[in-house]
Parts: sequence; C-alpha cells; structure tokens
Amino acid sequence: MHRKRTKKELSDCHQLRSVWMRSGPYWEAMHRAKMAPNHYLCEKCQEVFRLREVQVDHQVPCVDVKTGWQGLQEFARRLFCPSGELMVLCQDKCHKIKSQTENKERRKYEKEN
Repeated sequence: MHRKRTKKELSDCHQLRSVWMRSGPYWEAMHRAKMAPNHYLCEKCQEVFRLREVQVDHQVPCVDVKTGWQGLQEFARRLFCPSGELMVLCQDKCHKIKSQTENKERRKYEKEN
C-alpha cells in the first residue's frame, strides 16, 4: 500500500531539497552541462537553454515509482546521490515528460496494490 506523506514530511522534503540545491553534486551536474555563461545543455534533447529553463533531475527518482513513499530517510538517501546519477534537463519539455511518465507509473502501481 502506498502511504502519503504527512504535512511535516512534505515540509522536511522541501527543506532537504533546498539544502541539496546548494550541494556539490548538484553544482557538479550544472557545471557539466554548462556551455557558456547562462547557457546549459539538456542532456536528453541536446538543446541549449538558459539557467531558468533547466532543472537538475535524478536518474533514479527520490520517491520510488513502484513502492512509493518509503520515509524521509530513504528520500534523503536518494536525494543526496553522486553527481553522475544526476542529469540536467530542459524544464518545459524533457523534465516535464520524464516526471509525467514517472507519475503515470506511480499511479498504476498504486491502483494495483
């Protein structure tokens, strides 16, 4: 059974993401994708975008697609992964499609269990 996050857990996740966005692996991924000042390469479509148009994404989702929310400790373990497990994606196309696909799978598994 997939368990929903509590309000406290959601707040804690938000705070952890804020810390993660200042971490070494996050910025290593951004530097890897940097083409020129304020220009970053989407690792999926290979197009160049401005900083505000890209997002750093986890190759392995922080909340597992099949098992759902497994607690704050597992979320943090997956969030703070090595930079090689992160990718920079354009926000409006590649990241959006990846997130929608993961959410569809997540809903499918929720219905099955």
